[in-house]
Amino acid sequence: MREDATSKKFLVSHFNNYKMVGNKSVMGQLYEIERILNNYKQHNMNMDETIIVSSIIDKHPPSWKDFKRTMKHKKEDISLEQLGNHLRLEEEYRKQEGNKNHVTQEKIHVMEEGNSSKTSKKRNHENDKSHQNRNGNNNKKKRKGEYHFCGKEGHSKNE
Repeated sequence: MREDATSKKFLVSHFNNYKMVGNKSVMGQLYEIERILNNYKQHNMNMDETIIVSSIIDKHPPSWKDFKRTMKHKKEDISLEQLGNHLRLEEEYRKQEGNKNHVTQEKIHVMEEGNSSKTSKKRNHENDKSHQNRNGNNNKKKRKGEYHFCGKEGHSKNE
């Protein structure tokens, strides 16, 4: 009997202290909570379903703040099963949105790389021209006086 009382206290403590984390599947974590709640039933412990649902909503990670607020402000009480359906849909939606954002970021990254290589080729081509001018290999004449940007004599804007 004493052992049963300590295991009940352990179960209550385990449920109360359980916190969901953002880097794991929320559905997987919900299954873990349901496993704890099944142990409640084995020990003939009862808890109101509204309290269970509210507690689970509170256990969500900070990244689920909007979802928590929406679920808390629903006028009607929802069952544990309904909460599971909402969580499944929300997690699927977040995965789809995450994949869209990831693909968009990859496209942006590829475009940035492409632009930077074109820009560097253009700069290298301009540097070759200015190098030819300094060595006298080109017939273009240098300007006299200082250029206002770099302050070096004979440098034009493209140099």
